[in-house]
Parts: sequence; structure tokens; C-alpha cells
Amino acid sequence: MNSLFVFRGKAASGKTTVTDLLSKKLNVVVLRKDDIYDELAKYNLEHSVLNSACYDVLTKILQSNIDRGCNVIIDIGLLHKSYMEQFLSKLELKETRVVQFLCACSNHEEWRKRMEQRLTNPAPNQCFESVEWIEAHYEKMDATPFEGEFIIDSADDVSVMMEKIYNAINLEKNI
Repeated sequence: MNSLFVFRGKAASGKTTVTDLLSKKLNVVVLRKDDIYDELAKYNLEHSVLNSACYDVLTKILQSNIDRGCNVIIDIGLLHKSYMEQFLSKLELKETRVVQFLCACSNHEEWRKRMEQRLTNPAPNQCFESVEWIEAHYEKMDATPFEGEFIIDSADDVSVMMEKIYNAINLEKNI
């Protein structure tokens, strides 16, 4: 049985950090919605069109890998619970073990510093205007965890975060 490791959360919550480390440990590819967005942004499409296209492309690539029995790590924003449900509903996962992680940062000041740093040189997918704008944006979302979803706090030391992830996926067992 193959595995799909899903990491979701708001910007600057540690998704890329932990997925890079997990990818190296497991020798498993990471698919990132933001990577697709950043490449397609060169075509100057309107944000909503570009975002929709990214999710369609990501779904297709992810399904192709799942159908071939590959293990995959996915790094995706989709903090809003219903958006994540909608995304997962587009995938055929019957023979796939899905392990979900909600990345967060309990240290609000640390998270704000990360966001301020991103604002100095934002990637194309980072279309926020200010830290206050992004805080207001996230306040509107249902960011509650799914049943069985593991919470990873990027205010913790990275070794603590990775130990939680390894325990959640039962790394010592065959994935």
C-alpha cells in the first residue's frame, strides 16, 4: 500500500521545512502547489484562474503518482478545512494510506517575523499585502484539524517536529 503524506497550513507555518526533511529521510518526492503557481505566474494570468489551474494540475500529477503506487508528500496551503476536503474529494485514494498534518506556529510573534521577512521579497504565490492583511485573511478560515490529523507546531525545535512526524507515520514500519 502506498502512502500520501499531506501537510497543510498557513504561510510560514513550517510546511516546506518539514517536507524537505521528510523527503530526504524517505527518499520521496514532494509536490508543492506553490511551485506550480510560481511557474505559471510567468503567464500573467489572473490570480483566481492561476490558482484554480494549479490545483487542477496538482490533482492530476498527484493522482498519476498514486495510481502508480508511489509514496508522495504534498505541501499545500489549504488551511480552510472545506477547501482541503474539496481537494481530497477529487482524488481516488482507495488503496492509499493518507496521513494528514496541520502545520501551525503557536508563537505568534515568531510567525509575524517570518511573514514580515517574506514581505520583503515575496514569491509570486505570496500575494498578501501586509501582515495585518494576511492575519485578517486567515481569521476568516476554519482552521480546525480533521479527525486524526496531526498538529505540527513550528514554534518547536525542528528535531521535535520531525520526531512527531516520524511517530505519526510509524517510520520504523514499512511505509
